[in-house]
Amino acid sequence: MVRELSFRTGRLGRLNDLHAEIARTVVERNGGRTVLPSLLAFAWPKMLPVKVHGDIARLLSPSVVRLMFHPDRSDALGSENVLRSIRNAAPFLEEVTSMGAHPSAMRVVDELVQFQHLRVVQVFAALPHDDIYALLSKLRLTELRVCIFLDPGSTIRPIKNESLRELTIHGAPPDLAAIFPAWSFPALQCAEIALLDQNLDGGADLHTPDLFAAIVAPLSPTALLTLDIAVGVTHPSSRARSAALPLAQFLRPTFQLRGLRSLRLTITGHVALSADDDVFAELAASWPSLCALQLEFRAWHADGPVPTPLVLLSLARSCPDLQKLVLPYLDHAVELEALPQRNVLEAAAHPLRQLFIADDRSKENITPEVAEALCDFVGGLFPRLSPHFRRYLREPRKAWTEVLNRLRGGRRR
Repeated sequence: MVRELSFRTGRLGRLNDLHAEIARTVVERNGGRTVLPSLLAFAWPKMLPVKVHGDIARLLSPSVVRLMFHPDRSDALGSENVLRSIRNAAPFLEEVTSMGAHPSAMRVVDELVQFQHLRVVQVFAALPHDDIYALLSKLRLTELRVCIFLDPGSTIRPIKNESLRELTIHGAPPDLAAIFPAWSFPALQCAEIALLDQNLDGGADLHTPDLFAAIVAPLSPTALLTLDIAVGVTHPSSRARSAALPLAQFLRPTFQLRGLRSLRLTITGHVALSADDDVFAELAASWPSLCALQLEFRAWHADGPVPTPLVLLSLARSCPDLQKLVLPYLDHAVELEALPQRNVLEAAAHPLRQLFIADDRSKENITPEVAEALCDFVGGLFPRLSPHFRRYLREPRKAWTEVLNRLRGGRRR
C-alpha cells in the first residue's frame, strides 16, 4: 500500500515525455481510476514541465493531503498550472510546499485559497503583503512559511488569526516593522523571524529603537513558547562599525513573553553589540520557564560593556529548567574574589546539560589560575553538563576553550 510518492523529473524532454506516457498508460489501463487510492503525500522536488502537469495529476487520488512541487522556470504560470491541474484530483489537500523562487509563485495565492482544507503553506518565493493577508484571512492555517515584501504605497490591513500555531517569515526590517503591529496571532506557539538589513532605502534598520517592539507586537505573551530571530546585516555602514547596539534593545521588548521556553538570537554581519550583567539578570527574571537560550553573534563592541561570568549565576538561580545555553564571550578578566566558591553555590542540582561560551580572539590568553577558578565556578553551578556538547573547540589557550575543556576532563588533574 503506497502512502508516499516522490516523482523525479529531468531537464531532458524525452525523459519527461516518457514519464507523462507512463502516467497516462497506467491510469488508462486501470479504467481511468487512480492506481494509488491510499496515497497521502506526493512530491516532485525538481522542476516539473508544464506539459506533464495533467498527466501526473491523474495519478493522484482524493486521499492526498500533502503536496510538494517545483514549477518549471520556463512556464510563466507554473505554480498556478500545477495547482489547477490537481484541484479536482486532490481537493482535500492540507499541506502545500512550493519550492524555488519562481516568479509564478507570486501568483499562486489565488489558487491556494481554493483549497479550503489547507492547514500548512510553505512558499519559498517572496510574496507581497496582500497575498499573505489573503492566506491568513481566507484559510484556517496552523503553519505558514513565507518571505514577505511591502509594495510602496500598499495599505496595511489589520488581521487577527486565531488558528496559526507556527510562523516562519523572512523580510526587511522596514517592511516587518510596518506590517507586524497590525497583525495578531493569539494562539501562535512558535515564531521564526529572519531580518535582512540591507539599509538601501534609509528606512528602519537595527538601530531603530522601536524595531523589535514592532516585531514582537503580534506575538502572544502567554501562548508563545519558541522564538527564533535571525538578523543578517549586509551593509558595512560607518554607523554599523562605530556604534554599539545594546543587546537590551533587542531583548527588552521580548521580556513580555513570560511563557517563553526557547529563545535563539543569531546575528551575522557588520554589527557589534554591548551588554552588562544587569541585562542578563533582567532576562533571567523575565523567563523563569526558559529551557534553551542561544545568543549567537561574533563579538561584543570594542568599547563595551561586556558581561561577566556572573551572568551564569543569574541564569542558574532564575531559570531552574534551563538545559541548553549558548552565549557569546564573557569577560574572563573578572576578580576571582567575586566568584562564589563551589561549596556555597545554591544551584547544585541544576539540570543544565549543554553549555557553550564563545571566545574572543582579541582578548588575552587565560592563566591557569583563572581557568581553574572559572572551572570550579561553572562546574559548581552546573554539575550535570554533558561532555559531548560542541566538543571540538578551536581556540586553544583562549579563555572559554580552556575552561570548557577542563570541565570535560581533558586537562583536569
